[in-house]
This record gives sequence, structure tokens and C-alpha cells, in this order.
Amino acid sequence: MLKIFLLPISTTYTLFDGQFELFLPKNRFIRLHSFIHDSDKKNCLLSYLFVCFCLWKTYNIDYDDLIFDRLDNKKPFLVSHPNIHFNLSHTKGFICCAISDKACGIDVETCTNALPEIIDIAFSASEKKFISTLDKSSVSYNYNFYKIWTLKEAYTKQLGTGLFTNFSEINTLSDYIKNNSYTFQKDKYIISIYYNVSESVSSDRTDFLSNTQSFKEEDIYNYFLSLDALN
Repeated sequence: MLKIFLLPISTTYTLFDGQFELFLPKNRFIRLHSFIHDSDKKNCLLSYLFVCFCLWKTYNIDYDDLIFDRLDNKKPFLVSHPNIHFNLSHTKGFICCAISDKACGIDVETCTNALPEIIDIAFSASEKKFISTLDKSSVSYNYNFYKIWTLKEAYTKQLGTGLFTNFSEINTLSDYIKNNSYTFQKDKYIISIYYNVSESVSSDRTDFLSNTQSFKEEDIYNYFLSLDALN
């Protein structure tokens, strides 16, 4: 089972946003107030609230029943429900979350211009060869750059190794990774998911898309307002 949740967000941080800080654990509250830019504060706040909201939507788990921690490799996990897996990614203006019954990884990036320095140090030989065949001025070049990059991130996040991995040793063009992943574009954002699927899953990847839902900031805030009203 895999559920994918998408949340476009504004990059401003208002007094209205600030009232929801009371739902943050102490360490995240402190982290939020270490940021200078509104967009970073907004990501910090809504990333946590969004995970809680997604777990409620998927498993009907109350916010008060959720206990989070991090493994030695810094990967977050759910202490209160160890058989439930989740992964989160955010960039300026967008958050995405994957919820599953087994380890998964998700990554999102804004699709802008490709970064040659990343290709030099983080792409495998096969990936470098593939991207060199594309016109650098084309939309396809930038899309495929971010597809490869987000797949690497999603794959290592699923493993729990993250940035400690030598990315140049990962070949996202391999059948193994291609058969267990999916990349799509939502507006200006490129999103990749890595999840070990069964052999019975169709090759058109409808298993990923059919389990994807989009929400708005107000959906998240209304959920937490309802909790506050109950208390």
C-alpha cells in the first residue's frame, strides 16, 4: 500500500500560521524560530502538520497518538506505530509526503535550470552519457536532470542512507530502480517516489498515480482547528 500526498503552499508566514506552532514538538518549535526567511518557517511548520494530517487521512490516527523519533541515520520514524512508514520532502512552495506499509522514499525539486556541477559529481557514467545526448537548451534536458536527481534522493531516503551515499554509484537508469519508482511533474515541481512494488504491478505506473491526492493549506489548518475546538 502506498499513498502520496501533495501540498502546494505559500511562501509567507503570517500571524495566522503562527497560531499553529502550539501543535509542534519543542525541538521543531525551536528549529522554526531559528529560520530567518518566511518560506523556511512555513516549510518547517507545515511539513510536520502535513505528516500528521496524512497519517490521520490514511489510518485515522489521532494527532495526540503520534510519537516521532529519528533512527541513528537521522531518518524519521513513527515510534508509536512502527509498522507504518512515511517519508517527506519539501522545497520552496511545495511539500509532498508518502505513507506506506513498507519503507519508501520521496523527493521534490523545483524544475529550473540543470546544474552541471551536480552532473559532474553525482551522476553515474550511464546517466552522464544519457543526459549528454539531450539538447541543453531543451525542456527535456532540465526535466531529465531533475528526474535523475530526485530519483537518487528518493532511492537513498528509502534506504535510509540519504546524503551519506555516493550518488555517482547509483544508476537510476537501471531496471531495478526504474521498476520500483515513478517520476511525475506537478506544475513547476518534479516529484519522484521509490517504493518496492510487486511484480504484478502494471508497467504504466498507474499504481502510483491512482493513490495520489492533493490538498490545500486550509485543509491542514482546518483539521488542526477542529482538534483545538474539541479540546
